[in-house]
Amino acid sequence: MVLGFSDAQYSALISALRFLGLVGPDRIIASAGHTQMGRLLATRQRGRGEYRQCLLPLLKRAYRPILGAIDFERGTRADLEIAFVDVGGVLPGQMLARSIRFFGKAVNDCGVTVSPDIT
Repeated sequence: MVLGFSDAQYSALISALRFLGLVGPDRIIASAGHTQMGRLLATRQRGRGEYRQCLLPLLKRAYRPILGAIDFERGTRADLEIAFVDVGGVLPGQMLARSIRFFGKAVNDCGVTVSPDIT
């Protein structure tokens, strides 16, 4: 157990942070003041507005292939699933559901409007 997380929770967290470019393949975060992770954490402490401005570009970069493959104003959940599988390379099943749930919560946290049919 690391930081109060089970091994599975810790592994999922590190995978998400790696996908967003916030940790390297070695699972190490460099000096917090000099990394994107450090900036993200600092903006979170300063308020939601700055946090959103810092997180949104990270999401856009990480999800660029998926964002280009779907219409977020008129798309459906099925469209999003297809984009994650075909463009994002996510395997169907539990990992797909988790990936979409993470994406939805992250986008929502940034205040981005998404079609209710997607979420």
